[in-house]
Amino acid sequence: MGKNNKEVIFQKAFKTFVEKDFGSVTIQDIEDGSDFTRGALFYYTKDKASMFCMAVEMCFFEKLNTDRYLSDFMSKPHSLIEFVHFYVEQQEKRIKIFQTATGCRQSEAIRYYLRLMTSASDVMPGFLDRIRDDNDKFKAAFIQMISQAKDNGEIRPDTNVQEAVSDFILKSWGNCFNAVLSNDSAYDPLFEMISIYQKYKQS
Repeated sequence: MGKNNKEVIFQKAFKTFVEKDFGSVTIQDIEDGSDFTRGALFYYTKDKASMFCMAVEMCFFEKLNTDRYLSDFMSKPHSLIEFVHFYVEQQEKRIKIFQTATGCRQSEAIRYYLRLMTSASDVMPGFLDRIRDDNDKFKAAFIQMISQAKDNGEIRPDTNVQEAVSDFILKSWGNCFNAVLSNDSAYDPLFEMISIYQKYKQS
């Protein structure tokens, strides 16, 4: 089977796993949603769990590619406000993966993302460790950028670095949960993050 078939199979499988809880997904659901035969589906994997893992790997982790994007950004001089924009863009990329897969609105995509995290933590070995590792890398980058911003006068010299990092990261996750709870299809995380930046900005 060709590379294009493999990509299509796992894109379709990912959509099925996103839209339904893993436990309720059947092989027939994936077959119906992909227009491929069962034999074609199992050409690359041996069972539903391995298909789920491959779909998450190809359609989520490979698209995020946190190491590359973060490394590229940090390899060049940037201001803290530029990093804030970059961070929001990377967080939104996670949600857009689910929007692209399903054609849903933002708040529904966030709900799908949170549900997939629950399924993947049960089914995919090391999933939460990889998510935690990505988050730790962004946290370390925030520490570096905020420390630099203090030194170069971009933000107030009395800024508590750890407190500021928590502000930015917790606010980002808070925005996601608020969008789900309020069913808001057009929330603006960048606005909230910039408001935090303004709190620390040197006047």
